[in-house]
Amino acid sequence: MSKPRILSRFDKKMIRQDGKRFYCRVDIYPANNMLDKPQRSMATFDHLFPKGHPLANRKTSGQERDKAVLACFGCNKDRGSAPWEEFYKLKVNG
Repeated sequence: MSKPRILSRFDKKMIRQDGKRFYCRVDIYPANNMLDKPQRSMATFDHLFPKGHPLANRKTSGQERDKAVLACFGCNKDRGSAPWEEFYKLKVNG
């Protein structure tokens, strides 16, 4: 019998985001093979709140998972220091 697989932080985020990048909603997995590991270069962690923000350092239960999302490098870079809610609306509404 094989050991159960321990999910990484990346894997957990990918599951919560339905396998899609947060802003542009493009699949994290390569389109040609859903069984391979995702290419981590296709998604990076984007911290929703900058250092020093009151929510950035909060350690309350259940909120840790919502401090960062998986985003492509391009979206992460384009967002810069803009509030994530505004950038998300721009991406969704085109």
